[in-house]
Amino acid sequence: MVYVPLFQSCVFNFIEKMQDFHDKDMTEIIPQNFLTLAVSMKSLNIQEVRAKYPDEIANKLIGNNKIITEMTNKNN
Repeated sequence: MVYVPLFQSCVFNFIEKMQDFHDKDMTEIIPQNFLTLAVSMKSLNIQEVRAKYPDEIANKLIGNNKIITEMTNKNN
């Protein structure tokens, strides 16, 4: 859940830049259903993360989630 929005944004940016720089519509090369991540999105539950992972990993995920959320609020 932490990285899904970032990954999807990267795919959309790739499609856009391929069109801008190379005049290639990637949806003609790669089917649209392969370009969209199909996941159920729910907000990150900090208590669930802490229960599921060791402290070091949980803290990293929670910290990365904060950083990514701040970045996406500033730009795409």
